[in-house]
Amino acid sequence: VDIYWTGATEGSTGEITRLIEGTMKIIAVDRNDKAAKSEGSIQNRTMTVAATPEQVARLAQAQATGRLVMSLV
Repeated sequence: VDIYWTGATEGSTGEITRLIEGTMKIIAVDRNDKAAKSEGSIQNRTMTVAATPEQVARLAQAQATGRLVMSLV
């Protein structure tokens, strides 16, 4: 997956989206089945990816300052 960050930067008037990590390997996906039954679709809540310590640090910082979105590659 590619991981994108969306948030506001210093001095910006709106939000921006940037690619922060590319082609990361998915290890596991946790699904919320209750939402799938009531809404007709599966909504993933958690994905576990293989990452180096440096990537973990970037992802943690990004998550603390904005939203993360994963896109299948």
